[in-house]
Amino acid sequence: MSSAARKSGHSVQVYVSRISLYILIAILCQACDTSRSKGKEACDSDKLLTASETGELAVFETCATFLSNINPANDSKLTALTIARTNGHLDVINYIKSFELSRWKELGNALTVDEFYRALDNDSDKIVEAFIVAGTSYHRESVEGIPPIVYAIFQDSQDVVQALLDSGLDPDQEFDNRPLICIASMFNQQTIVASLLLAGADVNKIEGAGQTAIMFAAKDGYLELTKFLVLSGADVAVQDKNGDSALDLAVRNNQQEVVDYLKSLN
Repeated sequence: MSSAARKSGHSVQVYVSRISLYILIAILCQACDTSRSKGKEACDSDKLLTASETGELAVFETCATFLSNINPANDSKLTALTIARTNGHLDVINYIKSFELSRWKELGNALTVDEFYRALDNDSDKIVEAFIVAGTSYHRESVEGIPPIVYAIFQDSQDVVQALLDSGLDPDQEFDNRPLICIASMFNQQTIVASLLLAGADVNKIEGAGQTAIMFAAKDGYLELTKFLVLSGADVAVQDKNGDSALDLAVRNNQQEVVDYLKSLN
């Protein structure tokens, strides 16, 4: 083969190679565009709602940009949060609320207290705590006249009570003319009583009938709680509106162990 022919053949090969390369680049670019398009399609509200139900955190991580651009008032974001909360997906909840705390607060304030109650009923204490710690204020409201912290006390949800107190709730607030510490004492909830006291509650705060926490503990025979309250500064000599002291109430209700303990203090 002549030199000219070989040179011509080489030029053709180079030309073909370049065309192949251009075609390959075009195919790759098209694939990238398709991938980007699919990625965008994947990051829609329906995908997030489904991921909220199944707890697929990876979907939210993939859609970080999409999620951060959703206004907190947007129904899909609120619904995603609610679904995640209902299904107990705390990692998804925390991820959703990680986008701009100020915007999350707006969203949190839009949540209803009914959801707070449902979470407590489902023993979802950690989920309730996450919402409280985020700085939302809905937990300060009341539903059917019962403040959420009182409901938490009824449920003996110690962590929730602590989270509410940490958020700045007044430990001396009252419900139905009874201080929180008296309500907790009625249910023999020593850990919650301790949390209230650490938060600054008055151990001798009087309720509507003139009774204090130690009176409730004494008359129901809660010996350990009675001892704890005494150690915390409870006044055993104070009398209610009927002139009865904690000892009198213990005697009347045949709580002998408490009677013996209170008498031993004299």
